[in-house]
Amino acid sequence: MKEKIELLPFVEEEIKEKFIRCCNLTIVTSTLPEGIDIQKVKNDHSSEHHLVATKRYEVGEVVFSNQAIILPRDDDTTFVLNISGKYFLLNRDHFIHREHYMEMVGFDSFMDHSCDPNCKMTYTKRDVYEMTATKTIFRGEKITCNYMQMECFGVCTAGIESFKCGCGELNCVGTVIC
Repeated sequence: MKEKIELLPFVEEEIKEKFIRCCNLTIVTSTLPEGIDIQKVKNDHSSEHHLVATKRYEVGEVVFSNQAIILPRDDDTTFVLNISGKYFLLNRDHFIHREHYMEMVGFDSFMDHSCDPNCKMTYTKRDVYEMTATKTIFRGEKITCNYMQMECFGVCTAGIESFKCGCGELNCVGTVIC
């Protein structure tokens, strides 16, 4: 299905709409803020998309603000993200998992975890947050945050989901519980 979704920008609207209906997809349109891009990076094992800076950010500077879509934890909708005419199939790894709900964050779904991140997430409302640079971020550098520090008005994510960390930082915790 991922390959078909990547072809959506190249097919006629009628075919696109039929595919979306038959596969029961929900298309969410997201806009990249100025200074941010999604780039495909090839490594030895796969090609992955990452959120990267297209300009330099200084410590304390707001990198971007975003609003999440709040969903029930048991929602089994298949989401496809449309960003500037490019389509991305989102899986549950792209969502922030809370105790009673999950958040779909659009373009921010491609931000990487790091145990030594260059950004900090601060919520201003239950579903609105800002990413602020905690160190200088250079053009072309990945935008990162520590997934274990994503709290929303005191709602801790600890213990909800976990994965083996591969950030490579000296202070890497090994297993991220978020």
